[in-house]
Amino acid sequence: MFTLKLLNPEEKQERSFWLFLKKEKKHRRCFRMRAFSIVEVMISSAVIAVGLTAILQLLASSLASSFRETDAIVAIGLAQEGLEYAYNVRDNNIVNGRPSFPTSGAFKFPGTTGRDFCGPSFTNPGFVLSGASRNCFANATNSEHRYSLNLFMGTFYGFENAITHFARVVSINLDNVTNPGNAEITSIVWWGQSNVRPAGVFPGPSADSIDVSRCTRANQCVYVRAVLADWKP
Repeated sequence: MFTLKLLNPEEKQERSFWLFLKKEKKHRRCFRMRAFSIVEVMISSAVIAVGLTAILQLLASSLASSFRETDAIVAIGLAQEGLEYAYNVRDNNIVNGRPSFPTSGAFKFPGTTGRDFCGPSFTNPGFVLSGASRNCFANATNSEHRYSLNLFMGTFYGFENAITHFARVVSINLDNVTNPGNAEITSIVWWGQSNVRPAGVFPGPSADSIDVSRCTRANQCVYVRAVLADWKP
C-alpha cells in the first residue's frame, strides 16, 4: 500500500533547489570529462604535424620523380629522332640514285675517318661536317661543335626560340671507309647540364670515343643504336 505525502510550498521549493544543484553538478562533471588538457593538445598537434610533414615530403619526392621520368621520356624520343634522321639521309641517297653511304662529295656520309660526330643539314637532307676530322663535337663547351637537336638552330634543342636542357650527339661508324656496306648509328641524349658531357660517356679528350655503358638514367643519359644496311629499292 502506497502513501502519498503532500509537500507544503517551502518543502517543494527546497526540494527543487536540491534537484537543481544535483543536475548542475552532473552537468559540470560531464563537461569536465569531455575536455582536453594542454599536454594532450600539444601531443595531438605534434602527431598531426609529423603526419603532414611526411605527406608533403612524399608528394615532393613523387613530383621530382615524375619530372625525372618526363625528362627521360623526352630524351628517348630525341635519341630516336637522331637515329631516324640517319635513316632518312640513307633512304634519300638511295632514292636519288646515290650510294647508301657516299664516301665523298657534297653528300658524303660521316664515319670514314674514325668515329665522326656531325650535325644535320636541313636543305639536303644530309650532314654538316666540320674540320679536317669532321668531328663536330671537338669542344664540349662550344655549341657549334655539338650535334644540333633542331634543324634550324646550331646550338642545343630549341622550342619556340628557347633553348632547352637537352643535348644530343650522334656517332656514325662505317664498316668500310672506301665501300661501306653498313653504318652503326649511336644516338646519345643527355639532359640537365646540357653544356657538360655526361660523366664517363666520352672518356677521351674529345668525343672520338664512347662508352655507352656509362650512359644511364642515373647519369641523366640515354642512347639508341642501330645498324643501317646498304640496300636497293
